[in-house]
Amino acid sequence: WWDDGGWGEALAQLFDGDLNDEAVEQIITAGDRSGQTQAWFFLAQWRHVNASQQAAHETLEKALIDASPYLLETIVAKRLLERAAN
Repeated sequence: WWDDGGWGEALAQLFDGDLNDEAVEQIITAGDRSGQTQAWFFLAQWRHVNASQQAAHETLEKALIDASPYLLETIVAKRLLERAAN
């Protein structure tokens, strides 16, 4: 996930201000499904701070697609979405 052009590098560039979130989303979507839960989760956190709650929630929902129930990112994403629904 950290290969050149992969989502790890794209997220680092996003947090550095060198790439926008739409470009990161395209890179995540274009890559293989391996590690996407983490990628969507980190993008959601960036959107929570820098964009909107709605965008963050939509991205957290993407994190749960095909997610392992044992990943910390999966557990936290579920809790964040449940809290937002209440």
